[in-house]
Amino acid sequence: MPCIIGFTLAFALASSDPTLDAARAELSAVAERIAQLKNERLQGRATGRELERLLVRAQELAEEIDERSAVTPAPAAVAPSAEELRERADALHDEADRLAAALTDLDVRIAGLRRTLASGPGRGFSSVATVRHAAAGSTGRTAASPLEMQRLHQLLLERDALAARLRQVRVEAAATEAEARAAER
Repeated sequence: MPCIIGFTLAFALASSDPTLDAARAELSAVAERIAQLKNERLQGRATGRELERLLVRAQELAEEIDERSAVTPAPAAVAPSAEELRERADALHDEADRLAAALTDLDVRIAGLRRTLASGPGRGFSSVATVRHAAAGSTGRTAASPLEMQRLHQLLLERDALAARLRQVRVEAAATEAEARAAER
């Protein structure tokens, strides 16, 4: 979605429709706060709930801007050339590679945390549902702190979001490649 949000933001900022100003301003403020929260998260602070809420709000604003922009007739666009489409597909493949590397790194962190949790008197966690079950206090499986369990839960949620984004980028890349092949004909 970040690619779509970026295009929406660029288009919205380039247009001169005054009804979009409030949505643009809010989206800009939300984007700045998201960047701050990501930096805080890298420093080890728990920012999951607020970050998740702001990501949802950014998506809502992007959709609102899209809807309002759709009402205003867009200037006639020139169809991109096959070469340009291939370049876009290459960029999407590069993004997919970066996302796959980040996913691998996250898997390593999750595995390390699971090993830490499993080394306690109980067994480790194998899924988000198990973490939620344990966090609810319904089992005495481990002596892990609630903070460790929350961290594992957060990492698993991040992994799910990252995997979904990777799938989306791969689909976009394939569609762009198909569009490039069609443009060559």
